[in-house]
Amino acid sequence: MEDNWVLVFNTTDEVACERAKVVLKKEKIKSVVMNKKDSNFLIGEYQLYVNVDNLGNAREILKAFNIE
Repeated sequence: MEDNWVLVFNTTDEVACERAKVVLKKEKIKSVVMNKKDSNFLIGEYQLYVNVDNLGNAREILKAFNIE
């Protein structure tokens, strides 16, 4: 991943991560989900990344939707 992407949200719940991505997309903020789960043991998490320039706005939007 390029250097200008930063972690904005992480969770063990795939649906919650995808929901956060949809919320950001509706606000015209591009995001990328990284699946860090180990499928053999079901441990790990899903991580949502945004461009560093959108980090502040993304955090505010997710907070407004109670996604933290």
